[in-house]
Amino acid sequence: MRTTHDSLTNHLRSLEALNENTDHMQMVTLIISKFPNELREHLELHKEEGKKWSQKLVLDMINKYIKSKEAADIKQTALDQDEIQNDDEAFTHSTTEAIVSHSSTKRGGYRG
Repeated sequence: MRTTHDSLTNHLRSLEALNENTDHMQMVTLIISKFPNELREHLELHKEEGKKWSQKLVLDMINKYIKSKEAADIKQTALDQDEIQNDDEAFTHSTTEAIVSHSSTKRGGYRG
């Protein structure tokens, strides 16, 4: 989604540099159509009632949505990594205990 947003923004800037009017409903509809349904639903839910869509409004809302998704993904990745690290530590600890207890039984007890 980030790439689509950035690409659309760059194209729109290029059109504006050529003095093309890009702030009309057909452009807004085109912009919205480039994104998944989940984001379209988000736009509809968070649009202020009675407020007219504009290119700037839609792009700003899309950018905020993408930033929040990216932040959530970063947090989830960090949580997943912590969980993997905790699992690895638990596995290492239990493996060490198993080795020590197995060695102890063979020798008649641990003499630490």
